[in-house]
Amino acid sequence: MRLANTSAQERDSGQKALFGAAAEDDSARLRLPDTLDWPIMDRLTNEFEAVGSYLSAHPLDAYSGQLRRLRVTPANEITPRMAGAALNIAGVVIGRQERTSAKGNRFAFVQLSDMSGVYEIVVFSKSLRARENCWRRASAC
Repeated sequence: MRLANTSAQERDSGQKALFGAAAEDDSARLRLPDTLDWPIMDRLTNEFEAVGSYLSAHPLDAYSGQLRRLRVTPANEITPRMAGAALNIAGVVIGRQERTSAKGNRFAFVQLSDMSGVYEIVVFSKSLRARENCWRRASAC
């Protein structure tokens, strides 16, 4: 940031280098350390946290063949005409808001992401209890 601010101030001042040319000083160049790439899941998690979307890939990409064989319906293909129909869906849990009904039963609004986008489902008490860990972020089921 300091280098960028200094460069902007020099550019805005209209002054030239000592001998007339705007010579680049090698010592003023930004040098980043060489680092190893993050593991794929760490990179995807950090992308999602920073931008709110997966950029370089989606965590479900590795399972696309299996999802097709299981006839999983992508979120962008679900239509109102499918209401009440049994569908196979798959997604990565990206958020969860738990509530208690007037009768005292727990339920949750779970935000999921698949390769077509982000969507939200309601998980009712029986399913919530049966597979509690599945409805948490960064868990495997």
